[in-house]
Formats: sequence, C-alpha cells, structure tokens
Amino acid sequence: MGVADIYPGTQTEEFAERDREAIENRQVMTREVTFTYPDGNERTVLSTRFPVLSVGGDLLGLGTVSLDLTARKRIEEELTEKTRIHQQTLDHMGQGLTMYDGNWNLVAFNQRYAEHFDLPDGVLCDNATFDDVVGTTMRQDYGDEWAERLRMVRDPGRMSSIWRREFRRPSGRSLDLLSVPVPGGGFIVTSTDVTALTDVEENLRQILQSSPIGIVVASQEDYRRLFVNQTLMDMMGVGFDPLDDDEANQATLATWVDPERLKDIYGVIEGGVPLKNAEAERIRPDGSHWWVLLNSQPTVFEGEEAQVIWQVDITERKRFESEIATARDRAETALTELEATQEALMHQEKMASLGQL
Repeated sequence: MGVADIYPGTQTEEFAERDREAIENRQVMTREVTFTYPDGNERTVLSTRFPVLSVGGDLLGLGTVSLDLTARKRIEEELTEKTRIHQQTLDHMGQGLTMYDGNWNLVAFNQRYAEHFDLPDGVLCDNATFDDVVGTTMRQDYGDEWAERLRMVRDPGRMSSIWRREFRRPSGRSLDLLSVPVPGGGFIVTSTDVTALTDVEENLRQILQSSPIGIVVASQEDYRRLFVNQTLMDMMGVGFDPLDDDEANQATLATWVDPERLKDIYGVIEGGVPLKNAEAERIRPDGSHWWVLLNSQPTVFEGEEAQVIWQVDITERKRFESEIATARDRAETALTELEATQEALMHQEKMASLGQL
C-alpha cells in the first residue's frame, strides 16, 4: 500500500514535495498536518522527514516518523473553547476584574477593568505584571507622583488581607475597588463603577448642606458623626471640626443647658426609636439661649446604616409661647383683682343699704 492509498490526492502531492525537499536539501523537516484516513476519521499527525545518510555522507533514502497528536489536539481545542467561554464570561461581568499570583504577575483579567481605568490596548496581556497595569493608571491619574502612589498600593499585605477603597478618578468615574487574597498566594481585584451612586450621594450632601434646618447624620453602629451641615453649626454658634468626635462631643455637650436632657435623647436614638418632636434648651458660647426641636429617622448614608437628626430652631416660638403665657397670667390676675373689687363694692353697697334701714 502506498501513500496515495492512504491520503487524499492533494496531500499526497504535498507529502511528495516535502520528501523531495528533505532529500535535496538534506534537512530534517517537521510539520503538523491534519487529514482524513480511509476509515473516515480525521487525525492530526506530527510528521518528521529526514534524509538517511551513509557513514560517508551518501544518501541512502528517506526516513519518516509520524506521531499521532489527535487526542492532544482535541484536548487543546476543548481547553481553548473553555478558555474562550471563560473569557467571555469575565468580559460580560458587571465588574472589572484582575487576578495576580504571588509574584505580582497578571494571570486573569477582563475588558471591563480596562474600561474602568481607561487602559490602552495591550496593557492587559498574559505577560503583564501588577506594576505594568496599575503603573499605567497611576501615570494617568497622578502625573509626577505616580511612582510613590504605586509603591503605596503595592503593599505585600494585599496577599493576606482584604483591602477596599472608593475613589473618584480625574475622568469623573467613581470606582469601588475591592482586593481579596486567594489561597496559595496572590489576590483578586474587582472594580465596580459607582459613579451614579456617588453623584446621588454628592447631590444629597449638597441638599443637606443648603437646608435651612440643622442636620446631623450619625452612624447607627457607633454614633460617629458622618455629616453636619453649616446651618447647625451656625445655630450652635461654635466652631469645631464636626467629624472630629472628641472635639465635637466636647463642644456639643457645652451647648446643652441640661446635660441630662442630652442623655435622654441619646437613649431614645440608641434604642432604635425615632425622635418625635423632642424639645431642649441650648446655650451658645456668647451666653445667649435658644431652643431646638429634634426629630430623627433611620436611613442609609453613603452605604452605612445611620440616623439623620433634624434640628429646628424654635426660639421665637418658645418666646411667643412665653409671652402668651405671661399675658394669660396677667389677664387671669387682673380678672381675679377685678372680681375681688366687684365683690368688695357689692359688699359696701349692701352694708350701706342696711345702714339706711
């Protein structure tokens, strides 16, 4: 049986040409070929042709070695398909993703990450490193400071601990970045575009800041001040960093005429019950007194469970109520005096009438 009996005509001619090349050039020639056997099965073979020479260098013939690669090729094709599907899955994630091994080499990525960080084509590739990927972003965002910024984020602690950061890039895109270590060394970084949420939060801050009502937002977990608007600062007449809890607590406590009232109000909030029209008298550093009406409600502020406490200056209302109460007391006193006078006059008239008798 000859070659022509096994292989298709076009491949038979090709093999014959390769045989002549190997003989004429006296070179070893290796190539991978796929063809269909007479039994109908397709096979991939690694075919090697080499001239057979005598000790004296004379050509004796042509030798061939064929290695069947069909099983290996099938595995490679399946692996390629799985890799393609895997990459498509990564690219269709809503989050950006990169994964690094224990030597800071990039081992997995998706295009969403490139979009989030405006990475040029080719930065995310199989032989890239953490410095290649993150360094590109640092150059874009921090200019001359990029190397120091890269050194700060290239922290070995990322190999063993979770790291999270939310920030806005110069491009205006806000990202929530999460780094999680993986068993065996290395870590995964995911990026989530939170621009829309951040814009809403910033708009909310602007609304709260411009409110004519005093507002403080406190963490439900530990009652840290998360936000204090300028209106409340002006109402209190004090100057302090509202987010410095020690300084703020000391300054705030001094404004309460009755500190026990402050404890009562905190007790209600800590119990998870919203404040409803709680009134308290306050005092400013200049000695002037003012009254405040407090209401609260639970909320989520920038991703954290919190209480928003509304504080309305009701000093004028309390003054008006006091004036009304004073006027009422005076009116009641005058009425009492008038009734007493009338009774005395009536008594005198009665006595005069009796005297005439």
